[in-house]
Amino acid sequence: MRDNVLPEEFFYDLAAKASDRMMEELPSEEELSQRLSFSPAFERRMELLFANPKQARAHEHRAWRVLAIAAVIVIMLITALMSVSAVRQAVFKFFTTLYEKYIVVWYAPEDNALTAPETILEFREPEYVPPGYTLDYAEKTELFHFVYYL
Repeated sequence: MRDNVLPEEFFYDLAAKASDRMMEELPSEEELSQRLSFSPAFERRMELLFANPKQARAHEHRAWRVLAIAAVIVIMLITALMSVSAVRQAVFKFFTTLYEKYIVVWYAPEDNALTAPETILEFREPEYVPPGYTLDYAEKTELFHFVYYL
């Protein structure tokens, strides 16, 4: 039964022959250069990669580092500015003034949109309008009602 087993050297020779055959089937450098053309940017990156792989990897991550540093600086600046009460009050005053003049209320029903009616049967006015606001513009169609208060 041991006679049917092939020697290990046979497999090494077979692998070497298969490898040589595959290498012979590959096109030559001249054929490849005729078939393929790479962009100058790609060739520059490849030269950089082969010249110094560590430098190439550092070059790829440089943009992320700059972005992270900028984010940290912005966060530190906002934190420092918001710790000053005069600046904090000015920012809050700006936003409260802005949103006192203009308010948007979006209403989305909790029901599934597929069960919504195709036309609006009943229009309901807002129950509460903040003091000082008056109706400026209203548009009513079968599909929507738009009301703008100033």
